[in-house]
Amino acid sequence: MITVILLYGFYANYLYLALLVLPCSYLFCFVITWKRAIIYCLLALVPIALIGLIKDYVIFEHITAVIDHTLHFSLKKGAVNFINSHYQVQTAGFINLVMFNIKDQATWPIYDEMIDLSVVYLIVISGFHLSIFKQTIFKIFKHHHQLTYVISFCFLLLYCYFLNFAVSVTRVMLSLLITWIFKRFHFSRFDVLGLSGMLTILLAPSVAFNIGFCLSYLCTGVILMVYGMKINNLLVEKLTINLSATLVGLPFVLMMNERISIWVIINSFVLAYVFVFIFIYFLLTFWIIWIFPVHNMIVNIVLHIVTWSWNTNVTLEIKPWIAIINVLYYYTYFFPIMIVIYKRS
Repeated sequence: MITVILLYGFYANYLYLALLVLPCSYLFCFVITWKRAIIYCLLALVPIALIGLIKDYVIFEHITAVIDHTLHFSLKKGAVNFINSHYQVQTAGFINLVMFNIKDQATWPIYDEMIDLSVVYLIVISGFHLSIFKQTIFKIFKHHHQLTYVISFCFLLLYCYFLNFAVSVTRVMLSLLITWIFKRFHFSRFDVLGLSGMLTILLAPSVAFNIGFCLSYLCTGVILMVYGMKINNLLVEKLTINLSATLVGLPFVLMMNERISIWVIINSFVLAYVFVFIFIYFLLTFWIIWIFPVHNMIVNIVLHIVTWSWNTNVTLEIKPWIAIINVLYYYTYFFPIMIVIYKRS
């Protein structure tokens, strides 16, 4: 977090440097000694120097192309061509969207409707979807620990390839890899999240300005905080997660869309389960072409659900906030959390 704030402060707006007070206060007061904290802060300055050398080059954007060039074959293009040649245009477009983040003329309408509903992240494959699938693999093979890691890593690596190693999905793969390699150190989930983010920024410092990167790590961090609260009521816990994730990502959502649905909490709560099912279903069955009538039916049902939600939706037009408003917003958001941490300590 300190590294990202420094990057925004140096290369976006110096006002963002004011946000350093919160993470530094937490670091110095509750986590480690002053000496170690200073070392960590110096480490956070490394990407500031690297970005001067690497500029806007993002290594993750080129990995898939290098693999295809080396193999003289694109597995992703093969899968997409298979889907396009065996399904109707609407069904093929929908499967390509939910599996590979490919948008075409047939899927732009539902994509725009999901933007208006402020839940487009549910239909765009991200760390959220892959985390769900990874957890499923862990439950299925819970008695075979090493096998679980091997299967999960191979699956995540393959999917990162399919999605051009987008930072939001690469986060899940790196987190798994860090947990696997350093499992004897018993890192907390916050440690793993921070290490994966720092590794990503060291490899490509400019990725800190990627909205997907910021949303992925901010929302994941907040979700971990909510789980740490150990809310006994499942419904209250899920609603708290949706509310917290929506609020923490609001400034970045406004940068992208300049509008937000007033029903965003309800939309995300209801549609999240729908699209998790859709993703897992098509991931496991897209190649079974003889049940294409079932695929067509599911696609039509989902399109009707989204369209009905869109027809009853109300959006608020809000211009992206200036830097000082973003700073004040995040102080308002995180300061109460700091107070809770202080009282518990």
